[in-house]
Amino acid sequence: MKKLISVVTAAALTLSLYFLTGSATSDTAKKNDSSGINEFYDIIEYDYITKTETRKTMRYSDEVLQAIRDGSELFSPGYTPDFIESDELLETNGFRGWKKVDPTQSPHCKVIALRLGRDLTGAGGTPNAWALGTGFMVGPKTLVTAGHNMWKPLWGTVQQARAYLKQNSSAFGSTYYLPHSWMYSPNYCNNNPDDNYDYCIINMQNNIGNTVGYFGYGTSNSLLGYFTANNGYPNTDTYFQYLSFGEINSETTFLCQSPATATNGQSGGPVYTAANQIVYAIIRGGGPTHVTGVRISNTIYNEIAYMKSRP
Repeated sequence: MKKLISVVTAAALTLSLYFLTGSATSDTAKKNDSSGINEFYDIIEYDYITKTETRKTMRYSDEVLQAIRDGSELFSPGYTPDFIESDELLETNGFRGWKKVDPTQSPHCKVIALRLGRDLTGAGGTPNAWALGTGFMVGPKTLVTAGHNMWKPLWGTVQQARAYLKQNSSAFGSTYYLPHSWMYSPNYCNNNPDDNYDYCIINMQNNIGNTVGYFGYGTSNSLLGYFTANNGYPNTDTYFQYLSFGEINSETTFLCQSPATATNGQSGGPVYTAANQIVYAIIRGGGPTHVTGVRISNTIYNEIAYMKSRP
């Protein structure tokens, strides 16, 4: 019993590091550290079980605050189960465009097909329109995707979100996994979404990352010249996963772009270094000759760490 209590207490302390109490959110002095850095920012958290949305004020962890102060880069390692390693990341040979991959092999097994249902006709919350999206695992229960997969200005939040592992057949199977909750930025979830914040961090109900593995991820002061791979499930071949390559050739503080290939359905997939499979961005758009990604920022890194700390 003592051991159980200590674990629960530790978990509570971990979560308390990320959130501020209501009284403190209104105290500007408490929002800045000694170096003048704002320690707090707002997020929107959605509970998929109760279908309720809450706006909260979140705190940067000490690790992230230190990185903000000194400009250092952050990294969290991934996990690869005992799967066959794909050799496709080694056989690029200047390949541009895309090709179908085997999602039973690593790292493709860490990329998740998403089926997203919305009630567009007021049918009492029962989905009557379904869209395809992509996500990827970054922890045992933590999945990352694009914000516009989960929320759109015209329709709001999705009513159904289903995750399919190693999807590779002419139809979706009967087995899928559900979220517990997710968070996204209020800078995106409004009537004028800011594409710089087009991301969503999901806490799944099951430890599916222990089965399929999960990516390492990190921040970078500059991605220019990084040779990256991009995976996703395009709506042109709905049930199968595709891979493309491209060297990052332009970037802003929040976004990056490469001459790879992506189309609808691949939004939310990973942009990762082909050499060591570290994710540095999230696919948010693209076309036949380019992929645009939302970079893993200090803020996104902080939110992933929070989600990974949740039970």
